[in-house]
Amino acid sequence: MVNVKLRIGFLGIGAMGISHVQQWHVKLAARSTCAALCGRNEANLKRALAVAPDAKVFSDERELIHSPLVDAVAISTPNFTHVPLALETLRAGKHLFLEKPCGITLDECSRLLDAASHTDRVVMIGHELRYSPYFQRIKALVDAGEIGRPRMVWTREFRGPFQPKSQNWIQDARRSGGMLVDKNCHQFDLMNWWVGGTGILPVQKGGTPTTTGGTPVPLPGVRPARVAAFGASAVMRVVDPVHQVNDHATVSYEYDNGVLGTLQICLFGRDFPDEELEMGIVGDAGSLQTRIRSPRQPANTPHPASGHPLPSSDEGRGKGEGSFSAGSTSDGVLEILQWKLGTKQKEPIVHRVESKRGEGWGNHLGFDEMHAAFLDAVLDGKRPLTTVADCVDATRICIAAEESIAQRSQVELW
Repeated sequence: MVNVKLRIGFLGIGAMGISHVQQWHVKLAARSTCAALCGRNEANLKRALAVAPDAKVFSDERELIHSPLVDAVAISTPNFTHVPLALETLRAGKHLFLEKPCGITLDECSRLLDAASHTDRVVMIGHELRYSPYFQRIKALVDAGEIGRPRMVWTREFRGPFQPKSQNWIQDARRSGGMLVDKNCHQFDLMNWWVGGTGILPVQKGGTPTTTGGTPVPLPGVRPARVAAFGASAVMRVVDPVHQVNDHATVSYEYDNGVLGTLQICLFGRDFPDEELEMGIVGDAGSLQTRIRSPRQPANTPHPASGHPLPSSDEGRGKGEGSFSAGSTSDGVLEILQWKLGTKQKEPIVHRVESKRGEGWGNHLGFDEMHAAFLDAVLDGKRPLTTVADCVDATRICIAAEESIAQRSQVELW
């Protein structure tokens, strides 16, 4: 049997782009190879070539896209270039891995969705958190009815400022789309997924849902309907204040079935590495809450709500139940806290998850698994978890929230 390797061309080879090269060219070398590179930073090119010395270097993105040397294109360029390069990739008939977000305007989101609907190529968005066994466990618990019918979701993220980017594009709302678009489309995507958002699929003539062809239409399911947000820039002063992205915000939004959501984000809330992310979902029968503890925090760290030490084993459950391993190694203890209404719990049920962090920029959960999933989709025909249809609503929430902040008014999504 012939061992077919996916030949990938990489557009954008900054910190994230090089991480993608290392994943596909080194960690997954049995099934993929870096065939081509395109970037304008000479130092980054040298670093990428040190990983993939045989890759052909292009100075023009479109030449790489149309090169017969590549079967797929991985786009890790600044946000404002995502959709133009993605559309060119699909016109060239290549498979596409596209870093989030799905665009920086609602029009871009619609154009990308339409293009993805009319191709038989794999189009996968880089929302790696869906591929983490940790966040998948929350999804599984919700789907199993552990909290009843979902009623509310939330995110609270206190962290440090954005890392420097080429020409400070990430600080310029015209080029990044804004703080929420760049940073929090990840969290909105998870919350959409947990509450049952099914995204959009196209339909062919006659009304049968399909994976390709036809006009995109909503499927029955949960979709975000309206957004109200407030935000400002209190600390960051990097570009012209007129275009400076916000550094803190609060977002409230509602799904079309009445489920409520909220997000708080502050880029001067914690110093690295003591950044804090908490997410949760509440149903009419209980709730689930993340607890991602760094390795230096001891097992008996007090629960943030009650102040009591968390138990050393899964309380109220059989040995091993509620816990599983995502690999042979773990660089942190990750826990899901569960509260059940009507049980008079004094402490939460703790689901322990051993989940290694990804090897690459940000060490994000799910990063390693995401790269393997792209190969599974292209080479084996498996549907990825993060198609454009799955993820576009998260970007739309962020764009609507940025508009709400600017206009100081509620924004209707549909």
